[in-house]
Amino acid sequence: MPLLGKNILFTTPRNYAATLGALLVYHGARPVWMPAIEIWPLPDHAELDRAIRGLSGYDWVTFTSENGIRAFGERANALKIDARAVRGTKFVTYQPDAPVLQEYGFDVSLTPEEQSPESIVTCLAQRGVTGGKLLAIVPEVVGVEEPYGVGKYLDNLRKLGLAVDQVAGYQNVAVTPARVKTEMRMLLKGEIDAVIFTYSGEILAAKKLLGNRWPELNKTAVAYKGPFTAENGRKAGLKTDIVPDNYTMFGIIEALELYFSKQHGEEA
Repeated sequence: MPLLGKNILFTTPRNYAATLGALLVYHGARPVWMPAIEIWPLPDHAELDRAIRGLSGYDWVTFTSENGIRAFGERANALKIDARAVRGTKFVTYQPDAPVLQEYGFDVSLTPEEQSPESIVTCLAQRGVTGGKLLAIVPEVVGVEEPYGVGKYLDNLRKLGLAVDQVAGYQNVAVTPARVKTEMRMLLKGEIDAVIFTYSGEILAAKKLLGNRWPELNKTAVAYKGPFTAENGRKAGLKTDIVPDNYTMFGIIEALELYFSKQHGEEA
């Protein structure tokens, strides 16, 4: 078991932490959860509600997370929106999240296999999209700057000729240092074998937590859920040690095991 006894720190929000933590334990690691962001509902749904009431005026609706889908679906239910009345609107989300959207009665038209915003842009381009109106459900970031990738994603959608409305479905709220003092101490004392980032927003929030000691994170192995998150890590000054081919929690575990297997082989 390559991960046996390894302290693996992850910055994942609470709603995904249990899955990743359980996988780490199953594979012999010691999970160290240091949440960098928390997921919160919007304090005011007015803008999201207006967008949902106007769904028939959009050609496309895109989601980049299960959080966005659930926020959208719950408000659609609250507003008693009949999905059959918006059959002309096409919905796009990642393949693993498609069943969640279908739970709320909305059909999924495109499901990029790669879980990155750029894969949504690529799928739309391959579909021949050169115009129309698109609703992008994204998080509102609180306490830290918006990840670089969000702006790039929206700009690339507009380059397809789409008129894009960016609407927040939920909040990503940065965690304060007081909440994670023990985990930060372990990291800065060199007691962590690898750090996992599953979303770009976690990187900027973690950078704010560590302040001028942020570069010290490069003393440990740094893993990302996918290339889009890894790109944001590089822009924030981090190295890239581990990026799975399969951009899922299971993929991260497999990539970590491969990485430490190679490390053990080199040491031998």
